[in-house]
Amino acid sequence: MKYFYLLMLSFSISALFISDSSAATKITLSADEWCPYNCNQNATKKGYMVELAQAAFEAIKPGQYEIDYINLSWSRSIQQAKAGEIDGIIGALESEAEGLYIPQLAQGMNINRFYTYAGNNWRFSSLDNIRQEKIKIGVIKDYDYDDNLTVFIEKNPDLLFMAYGKSALGDLVKALFHHRIDALIEDQYVFLYYLNESGYTTNNFRSVGKKGDTNPLFIAFHEKKYSDILDQGTRIIRKNGDLAKILRKYGLRDWVLF
Repeated sequence: MKYFYLLMLSFSISALFISDSSAATKITLSADEWCPYNCNQNATKKGYMVELAQAAFEAIKPGQYEIDYINLSWSRSIQQAKAGEIDGIIGALESEAEGLYIPQLAQGMNINRFYTYAGNNWRFSSLDNIRQEKIKIGVIKDYDYDDNLTVFIEKNPDLLFMAYGKSALGDLVKALFHHRIDALIEDQYVFLYYLNESGYTTNNFRSVGKKGDTNPLFIAFHEKKYSDILDQGTRIIRKNGDLAKILRKYGLRDWVLF
């Protein structure tokens, strides 16, 4: 009988560990690659927002949540998050997150700039300037840049090169490098990070003007409870220094310091 109780105790302990290891709720977040915010799902460095999300959830609910990050096109990511097929999207402007829940605190800041190839002396001054000089601009399908640029995109398809899918930014940079387009518009940190990681140099391209305001970026969720946890967790990891450690891995610093 003694051995029976010991055997049952052993099974109970084993079951406890199995239960604990499988108890973590998987939260699936998606986006197309947009380093350093979110990178390739198979990379060692998956992006600072991916790591931020895991750290924030861990700070509030230790061991209870696991971030499952996948790469889908941006339009498909938004569609699936709104349908509840995935839990959320990474790196969204507030306007892109309509129908989803965002935290009170942002997870980053977006500054869009126009870039052209070295040797092109054009500079951005206005959208009328693009129209008048017939500048061919590279943009990414379903990105929400700002209201007036979105209207410009809708009304001037002849001046646009539209990229889409997981390799959208790479396709735009390649087109710009080979002078198939005159300029592209992209977040400045995304563009520079891509150049450093892909073998291009900043000498190949020029920044030719900022477009619009600096806008907060969010991880947006299908369920409000997740946005609330992320909000609380972001406050904690900012205060305890964990956020700064994550950002340093990507050569960044906290956007509230700018």
